[in-house]
Amino acid sequence: MPVLIHAALTYLRTSYNGRRPNTTSCQACRASRKRCSRARPTCSRCATQGKECQTEPSIPRLHHTLEFHNVALVPMLEADNIRDRWLKPQLGFGVNGGAAPTHFHVFTVQYLSCILRSYPSQLQDESQFPPFIHPMQLIRVPASLALANCSSLVRLWMNRAPGSEGMVLATLKNEIDRLVAEQQFISDFDLLCSFQALLIYTLMAHFFPLGEISLIDDNTQTRPDWESWIVASAKRRTLLTMYLFISIYNASKNIPNVMHNELAEVIVPESTALWLARNRNAWVSEYNRHLGSWEDGILTIGELWKAPDTNASSAEKRRGRIERWVMSADEFGMMLFAVTAHLRGC
Repeated sequence: MPVLIHAALTYLRTSYNGRRPNTTSCQACRASRKRCSRARPTCSRCATQGKECQTEPSIPRLHHTLEFHNVALVPMLEADNIRDRWLKPQLGFGVNGGAAPTHFHVFTVQYLSCILRSYPSQLQDESQFPPFIHPMQLIRVPASLALANCSSLVRLWMNRAPGSEGMVLATLKNEIDRLVAEQQFISDFDLLCSFQALLIYTLMAHFFPLGEISLIDDNTQTRPDWESWIVASAKRRTLLTMYLFISIYNASKNIPNVMHNELAEVIVPESTALWLARNRNAWVSEYNRHLGSWEDGILTIGELWKAPDTNASSAEKRRGRIERWVMSADEFGMMLFAVTAHLRGC
């Protein structure tokens, strides 16, 4: 596991023709959690039971091109501290260096574990994506090689046949070695995809081990281009997911966690409508509304933390900004808010 974590952390700096299947299980099979034959117009299970076979509209294949290789990114604030902080608990820094350890309640660890362990499994469902991988990263053509391979390797790992563990592990190790070896020669977008894939592998190896084997900051009031925003937003979500996983991993190994103060100026996850926009026009329209809603500055992670020394007026203003964000936040944002509220109050 530490090897996987180390490999993933190398990606904190900021052509494959395979496609995700475009067919989906019918609503009846999905509701019953049964395997669907996906035959059309009626699957075999619905035909046998005399049910009406309905499918949700699949995500349309986009024929226009998204160009991610010239995105406009700027470093996150506190980037050096974010990059280096992972070693501090392992080496005892923070505990003896003045920062008080954060003790995760067992219920917090259980809650986070329940959420994070679902992320690898979501790649097995063609209609779902982990909330730190933007849908356009997988829908675009050509798809990212790192994420396309990740989707296949998750299926291989989760559906392995008894006795095939050695082969599965060797295949995954080969892919991890490939990702590490190419990091100096690929674009920022491909680096992000590699980091996301390594994070998925880390979650998968931790929560679903093979027996004993373990393995752009856009906080401005101007609109970036869609590609730059996708990369920046997905990068933040991936980073925050890594923080959450490291916290529960440390807790499970009795390694002290320290407060993540370096995240104070990182902006919060965006609204559901903005994150799930499926085309450029819809995204531009939603982003314009987003800017209009946040003329006083976009909410940051630090504002979610209760500040005991603020006066009543400042506290009321902060609560109002949080409520404005909560009204449109997606499930990933709400999970993050729940954890910060438990650790720091709200």
